Amino acid sequence: MSIQQVTENPGQAIWDSFGSKLELVEILSQNVNSKSVADSGESVVIYAERGQMDSNVLESVIANSIDTKEIVKNPPFYKYEGVCVQPTPFNATVIMPATDDHIERYRFSKYVLVDESFDMYQKLSSYIQSQLSLNDWVYNILDGLTEVDRVLMRDDDFLIIADLKWNMVDKKSAYCLALTTRRDLYSLREMDETTLPILIKIRKAAKEIMVKKFGIEENTIQMFVHYHPSFYHFHVHIDTTSRETPGLYVGKAHFLDDIIKNIQLISNYYQKVDLKIRIPEKRSVFMILNAEQQKKGEDI
Repeated sequence: MSIQQVTENPGQAIWDSFGSKLELVEILSQNVNSKSVADSGESVVIYAERGQMDSNVLESVIANSIDTKEIVKNPPFYKYEGVCVQPTPFNATVIMPATDDHIERYRFSKYVLVDESFDMYQKLSSYIQSQLSLNDWVYNILDGLTEVDRVLMRDDDFLIIADLKWNMVDKKSAYCLALTTRRDLYSLREMDETTLPILIKIRKAAKEIMVKKFGIEENTIQMFVHYHPSFYHFHVHIDTTSRETPGLYVGKAHFLDDIIKNIQLISNYYQKVDLKIRIPEKRSVFMILNAEQQKKGEDI
């Protein structure tokens, strides 16, 4: 099976054409709730979620799934729901074609702590620019080309969309993203007094949607920004305290309320402060930052 054959087969046929033909090459990472798999030969990443999933169950999901339905198609991301023969309900996100960065993102790696200055962040400029070509799926959403039915509100400065991780039914697993319309805002480091009004509007709109549309208690809504993010287009994560959120830990997640307060205190706070970040040792960001430090004769 070739990637070309798969990508030329639209809609439901995409899953049907590769689901039974994939060879499980590597388990990138796993925990009691999820498993990530890459077929490196075909450059495909499958992220499947279940209560607890053993390796043999995941192989069965790929090879023998039934009632599989395509929920979202926004290349290179595809969303599927289905049942394997046990039966075992699952949700699967497919990244195809998957770049090396996609694969590394899901591969288990030791985490390290880095004290990053704004000057060090600026050294990442070329790397960040090189990653923008991976944002086409974001631009498709902003341009109204894909996932239109999952967009919950749209503003001149941002939109709020139900994340692929959420089925839009189970309130306990509610998960949305706010995506800014500006394409020159890449991360937390670009936030300052000029973007403060956008952040405040996102906070207000997100609360209204979660409370009024989905009946979620306001004091259970949490909004946060990942730094470094998984993709370099500024976005805010919106979920609830009822959800197990893998990325909500010190050195990664910054609560939106705290970001707003910091900028209100010091307008250019995120251009001045050193941030202690928790980052995979094998990720390109760490390698670049570490190389910069070694030029100065220091180790991170």
